[in-house]
Amino acid sequence: MSKLSTLLCFVVFSWVSAAEVLAAEPVLVTEADTEMSLGLHLEYLEDKDGTLTLEDVLKPEVASRFVKSQVETPNFGIGLSSVFWFGFTLKNAADTATERWLEIGYPLLDNIEFYRLSETGEHLRFHLGDKRVFSERPISHRNFVIPLALESRKEVRIRIRIQTSSS
Repeated sequence: MSKLSTLLCFVVFSWVSAAEVLAAEPVLVTEADTEMSLGLHLEYLEDKDGTLTLEDVLKPEVASRFVKSQVETPNFGIGLSSVFWFGFTLKNAADTATERWLEIGYPLLDNIEFYRLSETGEHLRFHLGDKRVFSERPISHRNFVIPLALESRKEVRIRIRIQTSSS
Protein backbone atom coordinates (compact mmCIF):
# COMPACT_ATOMS: atom_id res chain seq x y z
CA MET A 1 0.00 0.00 0.00
CA SER A 2 2.01 2.92 -1.27
CA LYS A 3 -0.44 5.52 -0.02
CA LEU A 4 -0.18 4.54 3.64
CA SER A 5 0.99 8.03 4.50
CA THR A 6 -2.33 9.39 3.24
CA LEU A 7 -4.43 6.50 4.46
CA LEU A 8 -7.74 7.72 5.69
CA CYS A 9 -8.38 4.82 7.97
CA PHE A 10 -12.04 4.49 8.77
CA VAL A 11 -11.94 1.98 11.60
CA VAL A 12 -15.60 1.42 11.88
CA PHE A 13 -16.44 -1.49 14.23
CA SER A 14 -15.36 -3.97 16.74
CA TRP A 15 -18.04 -6.55 15.88
CA VAL A 16 -20.13 -5.04 13.18
CA SER A 17 -18.48 -1.87 12.10
CA ALA A 18 -19.58 0.38 9.36
CA ALA A 19 -22.62 2.56 9.08
CA GLU A 20 -25.70 4.12 7.58
CA VAL A 21 -26.03 7.88 7.57
CA LEU A 22 -28.97 8.98 5.53
CA ALA A 23 -30.00 12.13 7.40
CA ALA A 24 -26.67 12.94 9.01
CA GLU A 25 -24.34 15.68 7.85
CA PRO A 26 -21.57 14.57 5.48
CA VAL A 27 -18.17 13.87 6.98
CA LEU A 28 -15.75 16.49 5.63
CA VAL A 29 -12.53 15.04 4.26
CA THR A 30 -9.68 17.52 4.02
CA GLU A 31 -6.19 17.26 2.60
CA ALA A 32 -4.82 17.18 6.15
CA ASP A 33 -6.90 14.14 7.19
CA THR A 34 -4.79 11.00 7.45
CA GLU A 35 -6.99 8.95 9.74
CA MET A 36 -10.54 9.28 10.94
CA SER A 37 -13.00 7.19 12.92
CA LEU A 38 -16.56 7.20 11.62
CA GLY A 39 -18.33 5.78 14.68
CA LEU A 40 -20.15 8.97 15.66
CA HIS A 41 -20.95 9.77 12.01
CA LEU A 42 -22.81 6.54 11.33
CA GLU A 43 -26.39 5.50 11.20
CA TYR A 44 -27.43 1.86 11.28
CA LEU A 45 -30.43 -0.36 10.81
CA GLU A 46 -30.91 -3.84 12.22
CA ASP A 47 -32.45 -6.19 9.64
CA LYS A 48 -33.60 -9.00 11.93
CA ASP A 49 -34.80 -11.21 9.07
CA GLY A 50 -31.86 -10.43 6.79
CA THR A 51 -34.20 -9.80 3.86
CA LEU A 52 -33.61 -6.13 3.05
CA THR A 53 -31.84 -5.29 -0.20
CA LEU A 54 -29.95 -2.12 -1.12
CA GLU A 55 -33.02 -0.93 -3.01
CA ASP A 56 -35.12 -1.49 0.13
CA VAL A 57 -32.86 0.49 2.48
CA LEU A 58 -32.76 3.41 0.04
CA LYS A 59 -36.56 3.76 0.14
CA PRO A 60 -37.67 6.67 2.38
CA GLU A 61 -39.94 4.47 4.52
CA VAL A 62 -37.01 2.18 5.41
CA ALA A 63 -34.31 4.87 5.46
CA SER A 64 -36.28 6.72 8.15
CA ARG A 65 -35.75 3.75 10.50
CA PHE A 66 -31.98 4.17 10.65
CA VAL A 67 -30.57 5.09 14.08
CA LYS A 68 -27.66 7.47 14.60
CA SER A 69 -24.70 5.91 16.37
CA GLN A 70 -24.00 7.43 19.78
CA VAL A 71 -20.64 5.72 20.27
CA GLU A 72 -17.21 5.87 18.68
CA THR A 73 -17.13 2.09 18.12
CA PRO A 74 -20.55 0.50 17.60
CA ASN A 75 -20.66 -2.98 19.11
CA PHE A 76 -23.79 -5.12 18.91
CA GLY A 77 -22.59 -7.93 21.15
CA ILE A 78 -22.35 -11.64 20.60
CA GLY A 79 -24.92 -14.13 19.45
CA LEU A 80 -26.95 -11.86 17.19
CA SER A 81 -28.12 -13.40 13.96
CA SER A 82 -29.34 -10.11 12.51
CA VAL A 83 -27.97 -8.36 9.47
CA PHE A 84 -26.91 -4.75 10.00
CA TRP A 85 -26.95 -1.98 7.41
CA PHE A 86 -24.68 1.03 7.86
CA GLY A 87 -24.12 4.20 5.93
CA PHE A 88 -22.42 7.52 5.83
CA THR A 89 -21.71 10.34 3.44
CA LEU A 90 -18.26 11.80 2.78
CA LYS A 91 -17.57 15.19 1.26
CA ASN A 92 -14.21 16.08 -0.22
CA ALA A 93 -13.62 19.63 1.03
CA ALA A 94 -10.55 20.10 -1.20
CA ASP A 95 -10.30 21.73 -4.60
CA THR A 96 -8.63 18.61 -5.97
CA ALA A 97 -9.68 14.99 -6.25
CA THR A 98 -8.17 12.60 -3.73
CA GLU A 99 -8.17 8.93 -2.81
CA ARG A 100 -8.73 7.54 0.65
CA TRP A 101 -9.35 4.06 2.00
CA LEU A 102 -12.14 2.72 4.13
CA GLU A 103 -10.87 0.16 6.62
CA ILE A 104 -13.27 -2.12 8.43
CA GLY A 105 -11.08 -3.04 11.36
CA TYR A 106 -12.51 -6.43 12.30
CA PRO A 107 -11.26 -9.23 10.01
CA LEU A 108 -13.68 -11.93 11.23
CA LEU A 109 -16.83 -10.58 9.57
CA ASP A 110 -18.39 -13.25 7.34
CA ASN A 111 -20.20 -11.19 4.71
CA ILE A 112 -19.71 -7.51 3.84
CA GLU A 113 -21.47 -5.86 0.92
CA PHE A 114 -20.07 -2.40 0.24
CA TYR A 115 -21.92 0.05 -2.02
CA ARG A 116 -20.73 3.39 -3.30
CA LEU A 117 -23.99 4.97 -4.44
CA SER A 118 -24.34 6.71 -7.77
CA GLU A 119 -27.02 9.12 -8.90
CA THR A 120 -27.29 7.12 -12.13
CA GLY A 121 -28.16 3.94 -10.23
CA GLU A 122 -24.96 2.17 -11.31
CA HIS A 123 -23.53 1.58 -7.85
CA LEU A 124 -19.97 0.42 -7.29
CA ARG A 125 -20.07 -2.80 -5.26
CA PHE A 126 -17.47 -4.81 -3.38
CA HIS A 127 -18.28 -8.14 -1.79
CA LEU A 128 -15.93 -8.96 1.10
CA GLY A 129 -15.78 -11.20 4.14
CA ASP A 130 -13.72 -13.87 5.84
CA LYS A 131 -15.60 -16.58 3.92
CA ARG A 132 -14.39 -15.18 0.59
CA VAL A 133 -11.08 -15.75 -1.17
CA PHE A 134 -8.43 -13.34 0.14
CA SER A 135 -7.08 -12.61 -3.36
CA GLU A 136 -10.48 -11.16 -4.37
CA ARG A 137 -10.10 -8.22 -1.98
CA PRO A 138 -9.60 -4.85 -3.68
CA ILE A 139 -6.56 -4.26 -1.42
CA SER A 140 -4.52 -7.06 0.16
CA HIS A 141 -4.65 -6.31 3.87
CA ARG A 142 -5.47 -8.26 7.03
CA ASN A 143 -8.54 -6.04 7.58
CA PHE A 144 -11.09 -5.20 4.92
CA VAL A 145 -9.85 -2.14 2.99
CA ILE A 146 -11.76 -0.47 0.17
CA PRO A 147 -10.43 2.34 -2.06
CA LEU A 148 -12.52 5.50 -2.23
CA ALA A 149 -11.95 8.04 -5.01
CA LEU A 150 -13.30 11.42 -3.91
CA GLU A 151 -13.94 14.08 -6.54
CA SER A 152 -13.26 17.70 -5.68
CA ARG A 153 -16.07 19.31 -3.63
CA LYS A 154 -18.36 16.30 -4.21
CA GLU A 155 -20.25 14.05 -1.83
CA VAL A 156 -20.04 10.25 -1.83
CA ARG A 157 -22.79 8.16 -0.24
CA ILE A 158 -21.79 4.78 1.17
CA ARG A 159 -23.97 1.87 2.32
CA ILE A 160 -22.64 -1.31 3.89
CA ARG A 161 -24.47 -4.53 4.71
CA ILE A 162 -22.85 -6.83 7.28
CA GLN A 163 -23.84 -10.34 8.23
CA THR A 164 -21.70 -12.52 10.46
CA SER A 165 -21.81 -15.40 12.88
CA SER A 166 -18.58 -14.34 14.59
CA SER A 167 -18.46 -11.56 17.14
